[in-house]
Amino acid sequence: MRAPATILLLWLGLANAASPPQRILETVVPALEYGPACSSTITLRNLADRPMVVEVEGHRSDGALAPFEDRPGMRLKLAAGESAALRLRIEDSETDAWVRVREPLDEDGPPRIAVSGSTACQAGNQLREVSRRAAYPLHSPWYSEDAGRRTEGAVILLVNAAPKPARARLCASAAGYYTAARKGGEVEYRPVCSSESDVQIPPFGARRFALADYPGSLRLRTSGDAIVLQMLRPLDEANHVFVVDSTIRFGEEVAPKP
Repeated sequence: MRAPATILLLWLGLANAASPPQRILETVVPALEYGPACSSTITLRNLADRPMVVEVEGHRSDGALAPFEDRPGMRLKLAAGESAALRLRIEDSETDAWVRVREPLDEDGPPRIAVSGSTACQAGNQLREVSRRAAYPLHSPWYSEDAGRRTEGAVILLVNAAPKPARARLCASAAGYYTAARKGGEVEYRPVCSSESDVQIPPFGARRFALADYPGSLRLRTSGDAIVLQMLRPLDEANHVFVVDSTIRFGEEVAPKP
């Protein structure tokens, strides 16, 4: 008597297992500043011809959740063509808050939510506004540069968008390399580090690394599932505002060959 029910439950289990998981696009807007002289805004615009529901999630630099002004919860519904401007409710000073937008994608469909951000800071009688570029988390991205290419006053911003700790290793080299054998007979050239840093970033935390603290050539390697790296350069030293240096390219860690 129980066989039909058992077969039905088994069929339902196989049908659920065969259905593909829903694709989610995660977009991060980092380097959001708040305080007595600064405020930041996130803008979302629905480019689709139908309503869209997305999840928005704000964090402080230490990883703690930050609520949005005048908006309870994390779900946001946008009508076709509608735009929304969001601000985090942060009353004290914060330089590296960030927001994540999670958009469900149709099967084989493109994204439909345009995400952007901006920060405005007042210095004296001037109000300087800079854009905040949207970024997409990568698995263990890396960065390296020679000392001659360095931008004066620049910093590297790292955001750990994963729910577990990440790691960043920085190596500053005055000169010299050594060779290290890799699997498959490949040879890797590694710099001789004159100064090193090994930093752990908490879940959903953000850290800045001033390039002036690492003279010579710099090599930065990260370990984490969802990390955003951005190069920020000062817009004007008098105003203490940073903009994204779009000429910088970050790499993603290549998995070793089997």
